[in-house]
Amino acid sequence: MVYRNIYTCEDTFVFNRLVNKNFSDLPYLAVGYNCSSYRRFIGEFMTLMKFNLNEFNQIMYFSESNLMLYVTSANFTNCDRVKIDIYRNLEDYNVNSVTDSTAPRAIYTGISKIISSADVNMYISISIKELIRDWINDIFPNYGITIRIENSKEYVEFASSRSGNGPYLKLCQNHTIPIGATGAIGATGATGATGATGGIGQLRGIQAQLIGDPVGFVNNNSNVIFNMVLNNQSLDIIYNSLTGEFTILKTGNYYVTWWVSVDGAGESTFTNFAIRLNGRMEVSGSSPIVTGQLNGSALVTIGSVPAILSLVNTTGNSVIYGNTPRQANIIISEISV
Repeated sequence: MVYRNIYTCEDTFVFNRLVNKNFSDLPYLAVGYNCSSYRRFIGEFMTLMKFNLNEFNQIMYFSESNLMLYVTSANFTNCDRVKIDIYRNLEDYNVNSVTDSTAPRAIYTGISKIISSADVNMYISISIKELIRDWINDIFPNYGITIRIENSKEYVEFASSRSGNGPYLKLCQNHTIPIGATGAIGATGATGATGATGGIGQLRGIQAQLIGDPVGFVNNNSNVIFNMVLNNQSLDIIYNSLTGEFTILKTGNYYVTWWVSVDGAGESTFTNFAIRLNGRMEVSGSSPIVTGQLNGSALVTIGSVPAILSLVNTTGNSVIYGNTPRQANIIISEISV
């Protein structure tokens, strides 16, 4: 077995309340909410990093592929631990210029890690074996990862590559299988029996939520600005967290479900939100209850792309969000045949 440590100098973080600021010169990496250095702002910090794996140009097999992060500080609220989530970036970025407004889209990998107060001033290890395998074998382009925290009250700092305890990959290589020359094409075999009918297709889509909205309300005729993408399994849907708009890149039918936690709408005796497509078509959901949870759904047919979809307050007054941990949710589903 051969053990290798791969270090990075392409690590930084972004902050969605300073959307045009680059933080690549700092000795730490921020993840979560309520950083003491920026306490006058309420928003989310996300860490970006990528590793150069170009030296591995053959099919590689690793018994271990661990991401090593040095925890320098952690801020927990009403708990003694926090879960960080690993996302795979779908686009490349430049570490010296990336900001929240230019940060790459990312998809959740299903990889998480629990961090406790006992981990401070220590390295933690996160297994990302499947990610490393897919990058090296060109299953996905290597644009690196994004690290996020779902809970809006927790915050963790890691040492960056500008410090003495920067992030690195710890790899254990078993063996290399060289790729041989392509053999001759064999004779065509006999036609096999007809197989069973396959499934209809795959269910793909995106889910986003509004968590801890700093404004506390949404104006009439304004979009709900979801600030957390929980899952994105579609390459055909892009979300803009600054405008609350979902850009759909593929024609077809999409099923949208949503809910909003509300706690008052001025003088209005009802609340009304609508799915708006390309600024015109609307499918509304209404309720005579101005304090509670308003739910709605829509079946939307996309005939031309790109199409812009958003959830809009159409009550006629500003609507106050409920004082709940999560204030809004949306799921956009597509069927890929």
